[in-house]
Amino acid sequence: MEGKKFAYDVGWIFSGSTFALILSFITSPVMAYYIGASGLGLWTMLFAITSLLGVTNLGIPGATIKYVAEFKDDKNRLYQAVSTSFVISIILGIVTAVALFITADIITGIFNMPSLTPLLKLFLLTIPFSYMVESIIATLNGLREMKLVSFLNVTSKSLNFGLVLIPIILGYGIKGAVIGIIIATIIYAFIAMFFFSNFIFHLTFSKFRETAKKLLHFGIQTVISGIVSIILYRIDVLMIGYFMTSTEVGIYSVAIGIARMIWIIPQSINTVSYPTFSYYWGKGEHDEVNKLFDRGLKYSACMLAPIGLGLAIFGKDAILLLYGTKFLPAVLPLQILLIGAVVRGVIMSIGTIWLSAGRPDMGYKLPLIGVGPNILLNYVLIPAYGIVGAAMATMLSFLLNASVSLLLINRILRLKPDAKWFGKAISLTILATFVYSFSMSINHYIMGILIPGLYLSLVWFHLMRKEDRMFVIELFKIQR
Repeated sequence: MEGKKFAYDVGWIFSGSTFALILSFITSPVMAYYIGASGLGLWTMLFAITSLLGVTNLGIPGATIKYVAEFKDDKNRLYQAVSTSFVISIILGIVTAVALFITADIITGIFNMPSLTPLLKLFLLTIPFSYMVESIIATLNGLREMKLVSFLNVTSKSLNFGLVLIPIILGYGIKGAVIGIIIATIIYAFIAMFFFSNFIFHLTFSKFRETAKKLLHFGIQTVISGIVSIILYRIDVLMIGYFMTSTEVGIYSVAIGIARMIWIIPQSINTVSYPTFSYYWGKGEHDEVNKLFDRGLKYSACMLAPIGLGLAIFGKDAILLLYGTKFLPAVLPLQILLIGAVVRGVIMSIGTIWLSAGRPDMGYKLPLIGVGPNILLNYVLIPAYGIVGAAMATMLSFLLNASVSLLLINRILRLKPDAKWFGKAISLTILATFVYSFSMSINHYIMGILIPGLYLSLVWFHLMRKEDRMFVIELFKIQR
């Protein structure tokens, strides 16, 4: 029964994420067409810089998910946790917006991009609303209301899609797009509030200080994790912006966008597994936790590897079709990034296991191992090899992080992946890659379809058990 519920929840999150991905897939090429690589680079830098501010929520959303999942059978404690999260999130959002306004000139000066200053000062208007919505989504996530979470995700992406592209197409440029984001965020916040209304009527300040201490104690431990994750995911873009120009950032953003779009699969699994892990861990049911851990890793690997292989094969065709010849320098970085994206994606599917086990400190200690080498590699490779060097640095840091993560999860939490199964999966992937490399002279398109197809068939019938295949079938039923 739990397996069906897990598949059902993942299916809803995956549906919403897929829709959001399609909109993003359309948005990027349209923006590139109207504002060029340089404009796309400025847009990418805007979000890379503002992502650094994400840590100012002090980990409240993650703490909210954990405690809502644990307290869902105790209404008093549930309302206390939700109320405290909601109020603190609004306060932190306002403080962060003010801080961004004061420091905007200093931040853009580091990257020698003064044109970003007015964009940053405009963007700050979204922050209080965004933080409030994060608290709402975290509450719904903790309650495992995945259908509603998916709906809100689709609503947010749809609003952003329309209100960003319309100003750009009408010739208002990036400034118009930022104003569109502000309007979309405010509308989305009020829509989210509507579905949160039941909790609005039960807002309470009972035991506010005690609950706040609990949320902040847990959440602040995840802040360092957030900082480390931002460095891990954004340092390549930021250092390209530092060493090179917005044009190179724009080209590289295409490679990142395509490579990381496969993360919707592990992110969907991770979103559902967090409250599920928390529930079983809180009850001491280690066997159930181990089953979910193993399932999350395998399902992610089975889906990510063939998709990654297909994107590596047809990446050049996709970039040429969607972006044109000016963006062809993104092809090689894309192929390099896909290796790291697949490996990192597999680990991402069970990334919240540390939070569920009450070890938020590991959320930053693990990525921290890869941060130093990542910064050093980017510092050395970007001046020498440009965006290809950035892709190599990111890929190597992801491989290092994944290896250490699995090792420590096994040693500390006593959760062990099926080494024999993953050995077969890795061998099959390497074999498929070599077969394609030596058969390219036959026909790029025929072999590009045939080899991933055969690979997927072997994964489906040889690596996946009957219960695994039934899980995937349930997902597709939900999509319909």
